Amino acid sequence: MRKKIGRTAAACVIVGMTGVGFVLRRLQLSGGFDANGLPLPGSGILLGVYSAIVAALSVWYCLHLAERPAYTEAFRFAMPTAAVSVAGAGLIFAGCVTAFLAGGYGMTLEKIAALLGALAAVCLVASQASQRREAAPSPLVGMLPVVFYIVRLVGDFKNWSTDPIILDYWVKLFAMLAILLAAYYLAGFCFDRGKRRASAIFCLLAVYFSGLCLADGGVDISLIVGGSMLWQGASAWQLLRPDGDPAEASAPET
Repeated sequence: MRKKIGRTAAACVIVGMTGVGFVLRRLQLSGGFDANGLPLPGSGILLGVYSAIVAALSVWYCLHLAERPAYTEAFRFAMPTAAVSVAGAGLIFAGCVTAFLAGGYGMTLEKIAALLGALAAVCLVASQASQRREAAPSPLVGMLPVVFYIVRLVGDFKNWSTDPIILDYWVKLFAMLAILLAAYYLAGFCFDRGKRRASAIFCLLAVYFSGLCLADGGVDISLIVGGSMLWQGASAWQLLRPDGDPAEASAPET
């Protein structure tokens, strides 16, 4: 049955489920807390169960994928995915500029993360240029986004953990973890040691949890998460290309 579910149908499903998750998160934020900001009993159960179902379906769908460890086997240049990835890079860059300007004086961890993020955005554009040349990007191009997300997550978690109510930040935490793991596995293709199944799973989860995270608001994190969502969504589209000869990538799906 999994093999009968085409890539387009799978993309529509994850987008639709992300939209539902966004609505559930907004409903939780609007009515799930009392006047003191404390969560009401059971307010996050529905979204938690729903998210677990989305994660299980993502894993189930991707398990049938055959591995394609080489970058040029897994990714082929196409203008639509390149445009989405570059747009994502632009949002990440804008989010990092916003975070840098809001970081106050001195070279804080937040400002270091912002500088790394700006470089990571450039790397995403460079990876599309490599795809156009039908070559694998430099390992540095693949690893810089990973370093950025690690540093950003450390700084964010330090700030989030000062709030004793975990429900206030669990969506952002899960989004950043999914994005980080997706970036990590995508970087493996730059060494021609990519893990297609794991990469596809975490890219889909990054799309879903990023959609939830957008419901929480915040300018810089929304830009960064939104840009990551576009980049990793485009990567998932390529990774979910039907199995078979990579040369058949441009053939229409049945």
